[in-house]
Amino acid sequence: MRVNLYNNRGETAAKDERMQTSTQTLAFDYRGTRDRLSLDLGLIYNEIKDPQYRITFNNNFIDKAGGMPRVDINSKFGSPGTFRRISEKYGVFRTEHDFNKNWMGYAAFGMRSTSMDYLYNEFRMNNASGAASRRYRYNNQVNKANSLELGVKGTVMTGTLKHELTLAANRMHYTRYMYNRMLGRYTSAGTIYAPVWGTPTGDLRWRVPKNDETTLSSVALTDVMTTADERWIFIVGGRLQSIDVTNYRDGSDNTRYSHMKRNLLSPAFAIVHKLNKTASLYANYIQGLSQDEAPSSAANGGTLLPPYKAKQYEVGAKFDFGKMAATVSAFTLTSPGVITNAANVAVVDGEVRNRGLEVNFFGEPKKGTRLTGGMTWLDAKYQKTQNGTYDGTERKARRTLRRCWA
Repeated sequence: MRVNLYNNRGETAAKDERMQTSTQTLAFDYRGTRDRLSLDLGLIYNEIKDPQYRITFNNNFIDKAGGMPRVDINSKFGSPGTFRRISEKYGVFRTEHDFNKNWMGYAAFGMRSTSMDYLYNEFRMNNASGAASRRYRYNNQVNKANSLELGVKGTVMTGTLKHELTLAANRMHYTRYMYNRMLGRYTSAGTIYAPVWGTPTGDLRWRVPKNDETTLSSVALTDVMTTADERWIFIVGGRLQSIDVTNYRDGSDNTRYSHMKRNLLSPAFAIVHKLNKTASLYANYIQGLSQDEAPSSAANGGTLLPPYKAKQYEVGAKFDFGKMAATVSAFTLTSPGVITNAANVAVVDGEVRNRGLEVNFFGEPKKGTRLTGGMTWLDAKYQKTQNGTYDGTERKARRTLRRCWA
């Protein structure tokens, strides 16, 4: 059994911003001859008072002005009196049982409840002289989720080929209660050099009507086949997925205004060939159901959009040098695109094709020093849009991503 307690409070690097974080966790583990059990429980709380907030820019005037304005490093774009409070409680139980030396079964159940109370401002620079405006928003939200997983896995031999078989079923139900509203329109906030905040007015009651609920379920069967010399690995699998989504009218709890359900049988294939002790090649293909929601800037912001099928192809190589390892891969991921149309409504239209190259490295070159990093080059574009309106348009995504941790 393990008990962990943590509490941290004080000022942050941002001017006048104060933060408190506390956690309490309890963990229990049992290991018997044929059975294993674990239970994890936790409470988490985080509060930020007078948070710093980002600044946005109006009408692309930064390009016309020739650069960003200079402001004091301690400038504050978050209004006094704003806050963010998040609390979460969770529990996870897992059990495993060995039927014999080749087969085992497992089951897991988890649940969580997350509450958020968030009063914040949007701060916008309007012109090159620094004139600014601000608008307040208030968001109440409670997210509740529970999940269940059942499965069996084991090993069988067919000649010299070893099969590692897994049959798994899972279900996750997620309900979101939310009320996010604007507290008036943009009003003058002085300048970015001397902001004028005023006081937020409007509906500041705590309200959490049901916003949407989602049920994800699937049954999957996989077979990992390995040759006797372990130089070839073949993976074949399939999963029957189901997504069931219901959206409710804003503020009206149980009044449904949209319901979507989709089932998909998605295959998965992979092959790995070990050239030697250092290098191996691999390739894989996978399908899956996924879903997005409309961005907050759209007229239907926060609405869950229809589920869609995504496909991914990948080829690559892995190199193991002992203390360090590296991977090089090329991938293509296609999925329906989410576009905000001329009416400022987010819709699923056409297809987004993400194509890229990725290089990663990781390891411990010197005892006590661990390195992880890499680089990704990404080409993301819309295609197959209605009437070709947005074909070839670049999706808003970084073209290169560099990362390194030690």
